Amino acid sequence: MFGFLVLSVFTQKEFSQSYGSVLSDTVQTLTAQEAKTGQAGGQETVAGKGSAATGAGAEAAAGNASSGEQQNVSLQVPQISMFVAQAGVFQPDASPESAAEPLAKAGIPHLFYKDGGKQYMFAAAAPTRDAVLGFAASLKNKGMDVYVKEFAFPAFQGAVPVSKPAAATEGPNVQEFFDNGVKLARALSAQSGLIITSGQLSSSLQETADLKEWHRQLLEESRLIQVQEAWKPLFEGMVNGINQAMAARDKMAEASAGKKGDSAESYAWQVQAGVLRYLENYASWVQMAR
Repeated sequence: MFGFLVLSVFTQKEFSQSYGSVLSDTVQTLTAQEAKTGQAGGQETVAGKGSAATGAGAEAAAGNASSGEQQNVSLQVPQISMFVAQAGVFQPDASPESAAEPLAKAGIPHLFYKDGGKQYMFAAAAPTRDAVLGFAASLKNKGMDVYVKEFAFPAFQGAVPVSKPAAATEGPNVQEFFDNGVKLARALSAQSGLIITSGQLSSSLQETADLKEWHRQLLEESRLIQVQEAWKPLFEGMVNGINQAMAARDKMAEASAGKKGDSAESYAWQVQAGVLRYLENYASWVQMAR
């Protein structure tokens, strides 16, 4: 009887331990399921030892969400005054492809720009008349009708909705992006005009350093700026246009230093192609943003 009593007590003790273990596992399982339900359904968890970690995770998630949150950024871009080599004026229903065909066959860059009730074909642009006259003379030598005039690409003033990448530590500087883009377009087109008119590129080391620094800043800001889907091709077009002009500018400078006039002139036209690409995408974006 004594042995039976000891056996009975021992069995109850083991059962109690086993039950406690099973109950503990069950509670942990249910707690984990409730935590998942709370995360999926947005339910609040009971404050306690486990909820502190949940709260920290929620704060981290909120931080990640806010980093990609859209915000309105004030932007002001004045008119971009340029002199252009105008190669044609067309009615609103004219096809851009057919209008640009003569220039395309000759390998001449072009910008088909709609302003009011007419469309214009620009083959070159630069901040001064003298810088454009060389391009106009080159086109006339090819038998094309060209007219040089001053033209202002549109200004923009207003709020721009942007967001930054989740991994970024600082927000995008949209104003700096456009300021650097305009400075690069003007400076690069001016240098290409020097090659066409004089055959020599008289840029100082400081001017070259400024170009590279503006380009670096433009690329840095372009990585931080996230815009709505409809704007993305236009922002990419602006950046790609400047990249094209910068790459051609370096080759143009090298050819000029080596007294290779024909090569330098060819690269000058490629610089113009990049600048016109930037201006085309900029003008299209202003029209869309307005």
